[in-house]
Amino acid sequence: MAECRRAESSRDSNVVGNEDKILLALIMYVWPWLRGWRDLQMPILYFQGEPASGKTSMAELIQLVTTGKTNLQSLPEKYDDFCSILVNYGGALFFDNVGSINNKSAVQIQNLLSRIVTDPNGHITVRRLYRNLEVFKAPVQCCIGFTGIGLPFKQPDFLSRTLVFRFRASGRIDDDWVKRQFEKHGGREGWLAHHVVFLQHFFQTYDDHCKSQGEERLGRFRVKRFLRALETVAIVFKMDWRWIGPYLDHRVKETIRSSDHVIIGIEAFRSFWGYNRKFKVRDIVDFIETASSELDVGFLSENPILTHSWKLGQYISGHEQILRDGLGLVKLSALDHGAAQFVFESAEEV
Repeated sequence: MAECRRAESSRDSNVVGNEDKILLALIMYVWPWLRGWRDLQMPILYFQGEPASGKTSMAELIQLVTTGKTNLQSLPEKYDDFCSILVNYGGALFFDNVGSINNKSAVQIQNLLSRIVTDPNGHITVRRLYRNLEVFKAPVQCCIGFTGIGLPFKQPDFLSRTLVFRFRASGRIDDDWVKRQFEKHGGREGWLAHHVVFLQHFFQTYDDHCKSQGEERLGRFRVKRFLRALETVAIVFKMDWRWIGPYLDHRVKETIRSSDHVIIGIEAFRSFWGYNRKFKVRDIVDFIETASSELDVGFLSENPILTHSWKLGQYISGHEQILRDGLGLVKLSALDHGAAQFVFESAEEV
């Protein structure tokens, strides 16, 4: 086949890290085109970077190739307006330059998108009219992305369904980057022709690859379906594919660890407490309230979960696998005066 054009454009971009550049290129061969195919669900994309880093330009190029025009959206303040945009948009939907967002809307948006990208038939349930209680399901038929300097979304459920790509400013502004990338292969017609040929090879290869992995029927394994699709893209382009699974898993865990303040707080406590020592939730709260400021994480003392034993206990129970995989936090079977006990196991023991 022809060269991997998305890889070429990614190499010319300001995406940080060679692996991330290749990963983004592979994703772009399936993300805008195959949502819903065999119940294939696509992750949320988040392009994060400082001003003039090219994150908006990348989103514009994706929209130009897939829809023929750029139509970046601003993130509305009201949740209902956000829902209206979702159900009235097709193709690749990007919310550009996402900044601060009020906490209520942020929670609603994260809960909604976490459900939509998990459901092959993602939809929004709304009232048909204000004067009655009749509801209907409005389908969401787009892939969803964001660009922004920071990452205002912190919920682990949302972050586990999101791939964050970081962009770095190059020191110069290239106003013609999108136009140059778009036209170097014959404009949209050339890009689309390339992708149509690619998809033919993809469909011929996908089933054989799944069978080679002993997975003729992936059922509801959302992550595995997406992973096998990316591996198939790499196989079509005669690239190594075995690194993709471990790297995707590492990337998602790192995003969660670096974005969720509760996990940051528990990780800071681990550095203070050490491994293989029993502790209770109250020990974490005491640390956050007394010692966190000495370790340059004093901002954690303002977190309503980290400073409340019951809320923190509920958080740990609801994120048991994430905390075990990411921090080695393990709940013990024995209680201490009715209170749950935990330890941090080292990587060799987990």
